[in-house]
Order: sequence, then structure tokens, then C-alpha cells
Amino acid sequence: MFYNQPLAHRFGKALSEDIESGNWNHIEIAVAWVRRSGTQYMAPSIRTFLQHGGVAQVTVGIDIENTSQEGLTDLLTLQAEGSMETYVHHNESDATFHPKVYLLRNDRTARLI
Repeated sequence: MFYNQPLAHRFGKALSEDIESGNWNHIEIAVAWVRRSGTQYMAPSIRTFLQHGGVAQVTVGIDIENTSQEGLTDLLTLQAEGSMETYVHHNESDATFHPKVYLLRNDRTARLI
């Protein structure tokens, strides 16, 4: 699924609705950075997903220096809600870790955003 920018609606709202849909049992996210503004917005959906047995993996970059301590703390706090792992990625080369990838899947199908 592709989302053009600027969006007619907030991407976070669409992603939250997809997470809450009950269609998925695994979420894998890789993003260039995380900030509290994003984690506070997404936390209720992720918390519910985890409490209903969902499994999440989040990989966050720190190369651009936009990741905040508060955002990382929020992700680590969410781990207490269920099966979730948080990874921090730092690229030692000159390249910047800069993905925006969201994989939602179950045993039969997947959605890659």
C-alpha cells in the first residue's frame, strides 16, 4: 500500500485503525526515528494490539539525531504490555538508516506500507 504525501488524512490515524482492525497478529516497524509525539499517538492502538496477543517488533534509527529519549522510553514501556521487542539501529557507515516500513501480517496475508 502506498500513501502519497500530503495525505488527505493523517497517516497515523490510518495506521492506528489498521492495527486495531483485528486482522493482524504481527507488526514489524522500521523507522528512521521515534519521538514522543508519535509514540503517544500510536500507544493506545499498540497497547490494545499487544494485550490481545499481538506480537510487535520495532526498529528505530538514531543516525539523524531526531530520535528522542522520551520516544524510546515510551517504546520500552510498551514492551511490558505484551510480546514486543524494540531495537535501536546505528549505521556505522556514511549512509543513514532512514526507513519508513510498516508490515502487518497474520498467518495467511500481509500488508506492507
